[in-house]
Amino acid sequence: MNRRTVLTSVGTLATAGGLATAGCLTTLGITERGRVTAKWITATTRTDTRRLVYDSTEGERLIAEAHASDFAAEGRLFVSQELHRRLNARYGDVEYRVRHDCSGCGSPVVSRGDFNSVSVGDVAELTYSESGERATVIGVQQSQ
Repeated sequence: MNRRTVLTSVGTLATAGGLATAGCLTTLGITERGRVTAKWITATTRTDTRRLVYDSTEGERLIAEAHASDFAAEGRLFVSQELHRRLNARYGDVEYRVRHDCSGCGSPVVSRGDFNSVSVGDVAELTYSESGERATVIGVQQSQ
């Protein structure tokens, strides 16, 4: 087999492999589309874990008393870079979570940027980690 034949065969296999896995994410349920029905921030210290803010389609926004000045009582729930720094300095671990309403989906941890990119009520497409514990927002259709 000459060099050109080998390179063509390798390229064909790579393309076929890429095409074969392109649809797998959806088939395996790793990429899901659904409504964001809640979002919140959880902070962990040495002694406990608490919610700093919680917003959902089912009720009013709940804000921990210590963070009343950090979050607006209504409107888009957004965490600036400065607030993110302050939260991380104050707590041992800060998690941004969303409740994603789709078949088999749960409440994955997302990045601050992904948390900011969705609002409660939006329809979002998320790519889940293999464990389902983490997700990345790959598309958002904003609610009216």
